[in-house]
Amino acid sequence: MQKPWTKILTVLCGLIFIITAVGGLVSGCKKAEEKKETKKGQKEETIEKKEAKFENPNLLVTTDWLIDNLSNEHIQIIDVRAEGDFSGGHIEGAVNLPIPKTVDADNPIPGMAVPEEQMGTLLGDLGISSDSHLIVYDAGGTPYAGRIYWILKYYGHEEVSVLDG
Repeated sequence: MQKPWTKILTVLCGLIFIITAVGGLVSGCKKAEEKKETKKGQKEETIEKKEAKFENPNLLVTTDWLIDNLSNEHIQIIDVRAEGDFSGGHIEGAVNLPIPKTVDADNPIPGMAVPEEQMGTLLGDLGISSDSHLIVYDAGGTPYAGRIYWILKYYGHEEVSVLDG
């Protein structure tokens, strides 16, 4: 038979354990919530810092920006969709430069860009001058505008942007 103080001690130890466990859970939940807020705050701060340090803020232009600048003679727009899509409708003033025209058929490595001279001829035939700010767009969901952006920058064109939207 247990002594009465042993039962009391067992009950007290049980209560202390329960209080400690509940207190730990409450405290742990509160800390987890604080960590979420801190991480969220840190993430937002990091994004702001990256945007502030973005090396080329003119890489993307919005449709609103383009609408506001359509009458700017310094701006030239390149639509890189297929000829049929272009003839079905395009941004006012845009010229068509389908991707297949920018692929070097003579290169044994598939998909390589045409040589610089050939690219210069393509652009010249479209009336694109080397001192224009070029805005490139595609059908969306394709890498083609990015490809033309890269080719133009690689061959030394100073001002090139991709239409965002």
